Amino acid sequence: MKLNTYSQSYRMEKFIDTNKEGLEMIPGIWIEGKTYWLTSGTEELMKDEGISVDVKQENSRSDIQSFIINITNHIQRSKNVKLLIQNRYQHQDFNHYSFISPTENAVFHLIDNQVYLIDGFCNSMSREACSVQPIWDIYMDRIWSCSKLGKLKYNPMANGNAASILLYNINFKGIQTFEGKTWMIKGENEVELIKLNEALLKTY
Repeated sequence: MKLNTYSQSYRMEKFIDTNKEGLEMIPGIWIEGKTYWLTSGTEELMKDEGISVDVKQENSRSDIQSFIINITNHIQRSKNVKLLIQNRYQHQDFNHYSFISPTENAVFHLIDNQVYLIDGFCNSMSREACSVQPIWDIYMDRIWSCSKLGKLKYNPMANGNAASILLYNINFKGIQTFEGKTWMIKGENEVELIKLNEALLKTY
């Protein structure tokens, strides 16, 4: 598997073919000011960081795609890591609209006549932050208001080639594994998607 930091490489490859005409999910990791995007494959050991990431796609329905992400610290010392979940449309489309709904505490993507709701958790905790960023800013690693502290730049909406990013804070106390889960729900009715998302959150 190839692991990229955008300060070193601007190349982005497809991670998981979740929906040929919909969104794709690309997980990432922030460690001590460095951003890594897992751009191909499903597992990787970052030897210099002592961190491994393993991604599994669960059995999916036509309207729900879900993934389990395990992040493991292999070093017997404390470490702060941030899990990033990027979702973006697989094709260039300037009619693609993405936004954060503060009233519903949810992230939405509108593509053609389809609505996608993005959510998840990590170690039973909800996200620390979320943002919608132009794809080019992700390539250039300009998604941070403070990269050294891992503070995500807040942008509530974008039109065109953009991606939503969910951020989860992880504090390892030593050798330890944290489990994250993320999903995208597809439909045509925003209210129904919110109800389904609430039901999913209650089951985990």
